[in-house]
Amino acid sequence: MKTYRIPISIIVLALVAAACGSAQTPAVVPTTAPARVLLTAAPTTAPAQTSTPPATLPPTAIPATDAPEQSMTISDQSVSAGMMTIGELVVVRPSWVVIHPDKNGSPNFRTNVGRIVLPTGRHESVVITLDLARVTPLLYAEIHDDLGLPGQFDVFDQPAQPLVIVPFNVTLP
Repeated sequence: MKTYRIPISIIVLALVAAACGSAQTPAVVPTTAPARVLLTAAPTTAPAQTSTPPATLPPTAIPATDAPEQSMTISDQSVSAGMMTIGELVVVRPSWVVIHPDKNGSPNFRTNVGRIVLPTGRHESVVITLDLARVTPLLYAEIHDDLGLPGQFDVFDQPAQPLVIVPFNVTLP
């Protein structure tokens, strides 16, 4: 039998969110069409750091002068080459996009299969290298604010608020 420890900060955070009365739990539903999802929810814990190396910024970054909200558009896709593409992405501060595997129909926030750090702005055709050994047929892309050491994914990089999580299906090799 496995024993799981829940940090006291998560319990306190959950109690504060429940006391507010307006906290919502995001419903994540797989889609076969391109997804553009903007969900609002209480913050979650940062995923554990993994050995997946961060990807680099694609050369298609455009300043986000006309897009005040963070958003992501991702289509279902094949990941046989070990890479995936985010069609369009808008971040309002330096951010990480973290790709989480599925665990029983929900994102497994304790691990990630790929990530990339991006500066503020609108980005098109963002390519992320994936750890194929941990990829599941359903993946979740989540925006994290880069709050720790710039460009280094660490425990201070928390999910962006409002919460942006986009589920998408992948075809495995």
